[in-house]
Amino acid sequence: MPEFRWDFAKDARLREAYGIGFEEIARRMETADLLRVLPNPRYPGQQVAEVLVGNYVYRVPMQPEATGTVRLITFYPSRRATRAWRTRRPL
Repeated sequence: MPEFRWDFAKDARLREAYGIGFEEIARRMETADLLRVLPNPRYPGQQVAEVLVGNYVYRVPMQPEATGTVRLITFYPSRRATRAWRTRRPL
């Protein structure tokens, strides 16, 4: 897995809003909790990872860099991705 980096001030804001931070997201991306990685349709060159946190899917926009690291831009819970994951997942 590549090395991840992120903005620590944004990490504090997201930790306050969602109760988790980039470190937890990065750890989950290195395990089986990473569901898939898609190209970001709004921003060419970016990707969006879908990561399972608990029983909810979080979308994580990220930017691969020339140095081999990946910059995590933000993350947010996605109702649409969660609904799609639940319908694909066997009960």
